[in-house]
Amino acid sequence: MRRAPLLRLRTEVFIPTLLLVLIGTRTSAQSFVEYPGHPATYGDHTIEATWSGGPTTVLVVFDSDESILHDDGNGQSQRTARNTLNHTPPSDPGNPQDYDDLDLIDVYGTRLPLLQQMSANGTSTLTYQFGEPIDTGFDLFVTDVDTADELVVRAFGPAEVPIDMTTWSLGGEGDLSLYKNTGGGYSDVVAPPPSVTFSVSGIDLQAIDSTNYNRSYTILRAPSGSLVSRVEVEFTGIQNSASREQGGTGSHIYLGVSTLPETSTLYGDAESGAAATPRGVDLPTLRLVSRNPSAGLVRFAIGVQSSIEAELGIFDGAGRRVASIQRSLRAGVNEIDWTPEDTLPAGVYLARLHSAHGDVSISWVRTR
Repeated sequence: MRRAPLLRLRTEVFIPTLLLVLIGTRTSAQSFVEYPGHPATYGDHTIEATWSGGPTTVLVVFDSDESILHDDGNGQSQRTARNTLNHTPPSDPGNPQDYDDLDLIDVYGTRLPLLQQMSANGTSTLTYQFGEPIDTGFDLFVTDVDTADELVVRAFGPAEVPIDMTTWSLGGEGDLSLYKNTGGGYSDVVAPPPSVTFSVSGIDLQAIDSTNYNRSYTILRAPSGSLVSRVEVEFTGIQNSASREQGGTGSHIYLGVSTLPETSTLYGDAESGAAATPRGVDLPTLRLVSRNPSAGLVRFAIGVQSSIEAELGIFDGAGRRVASIQRSLRAGVNEIDWTPEDTLPAGVYLARLHSAHGDVSISWVRTR
């Protein structure tokens, strides 16, 4: 028997888990950018990646800061390394592993090809450079953002024109591993996803505390219909590695790029038989147009293709609903204002728009 739907797990996580669940098709998987035969490689380099089933060829370019050396001074400490996660059934405490969330596996498959980007105590930039500009949309996985990590994601169209990153959306966030392998058995610790801030110039992700968890994930979704030539991830870490022998211990994240799921819904149950929400033009968009961080009024812009009824739920960092706004939305762009009560503490908050056309979410930081 499958475990309970994700909605029942919300109170157990630090931030509401946003998982994309493919209704009724367990074996579905997306096509990922792969890094065949790529070993741990330090310094500036280029990876000839593959994307079987993807819309174009891909080069991965790593730009390092060559002044960042291991603590022992022997060699440059910024690198990339292939890190593919494979799920081995069953998903339960008796079989702890790094990738075992069945709802996520339903959408993306049992194999998750990731690439480590290690910045150690410095900043590096990793770029996915597409052979031809693509307009099919795609998902960018960012995992293991912790211990004060910070990064910003930017995208560019033809002729190096910067893309307005508020047109992207949060496709999902949560924890890849429900039953973690600590090396000494099962751990039920939940890795909280980072805060996510969308702005015109970039999408900023920042760890929400100083704990080293393994392994949160955030899915950033590039919309279909927008030409993208390249995506860059500028990552800043604070922890160096002691030596080349311990090269993987510095601050690092893992990245992945996949095709878009064709049908998906948030907080679904793959055995419920509920109808899937088509992934396409009818999915609403949700973005923040007020300042972020913000101490007062929060303004949301919601884009819909046709008139719909929708609910905008506001959740605090512990997953508790703090507000609910019902609206009749007209075709086009709609704005909704929400003013937090003075008693609400500072921290990361999340807005989730729920409608018959699908659910979308966005997070921001409240200050006092």
